[in-house]
Amino acid sequence: MITSQKINANFRIEEDLKNSASELAKEMWTSLSSVVNMFLKKFVREKKIEINLNSSNDIWNKYDNAKKEFDNWEFTTVFKV
Repeated sequence: MITSQKINANFRIEEDLKNSASELAKEMWTSLSSVVNMFLKKFVREKKIEINLNSSNDIWNKYDNAKKEFDNWEFTTVFKV
């Protein structure tokens, strides 16, 4: 197995963001370092930054649900004589 040499890198991020991300990583049984490595590998491989708005974002959930409901409506015209 070929492994790359590991280096230390310093990034300036907000302290609250770092703490929240570290806690979340720990809850997922991984480290913040592993999360950053996964993100960077995907970034290099795909040459793009992808932002995923997931189901925890309530406003986007409401928008998606409303759009799906609207797309499924049947429009009919009713005339009374």
